[in-house]
Amino acid sequence: MSKPKKPKQPQSINDLKPAPYNNRVRQISQAALKGLQHSLERHGDISGITFNLETGNLVSGHQRVEALKAKYGADNLRLEPAPIDGQGIIYAPDGNTYSVRYVRFTEAEEKAANLAANSPDIAGEFDWEGVEAQLADLKGLDIDLVDTGFSTETIQSILTVPDCEVNTQQLKSARMDTKCPKCGHLFA
Repeated sequence: MSKPKKPKQPQSINDLKPAPYNNRVRQISQAALKGLQHSLERHGDISGITFNLETGNLVSGHQRVEALKAKYGADNLRLEPAPIDGQGIIYAPDGNTYSVRYVRFTEAEEKAANLAANSPDIAGEFDWEGVEAQLADLKGLDIDLVDTGFSTETIQSILTVPDCEVNTQQLKSARMDTKCPKCGHLFA
């Protein structure tokens, strides 16, 4: 029996193919896409842990840093800074590593980038039917569904949609938690 072929290392941006099961990539509005393009142009990639060398502040990744400290303890994490600018690495005791991007922003640029990193207006939206299908697929596999980042309660609400005469698709596509006025089901 032959081994499945490993994907080759990408050679161009076109080789970075979206996963067919990604339920956000296809769901970004034109306005959000333009906003994200502007943020990338203005601030670069601020999606992970980003630290401003000019002010000594985190720009983004506040919750990631807190989660790492809570899991491992601050004294058990080692930060290896980049030689000059660029990228540092946080080493965890279990061998996991986490990148820290270093930037040189003015205070105003830092504040704008912080807002951009957390703005729901430039985020893609979930295709909730796709999320439901993907969770259902994962349910039968050897993985804890909480590893998806959804809470147990949210997973339950996604996988257990009651019979209801209200337009549930409209409720599912809402940008915030919505409670069905007829049956009380919470669409998160």
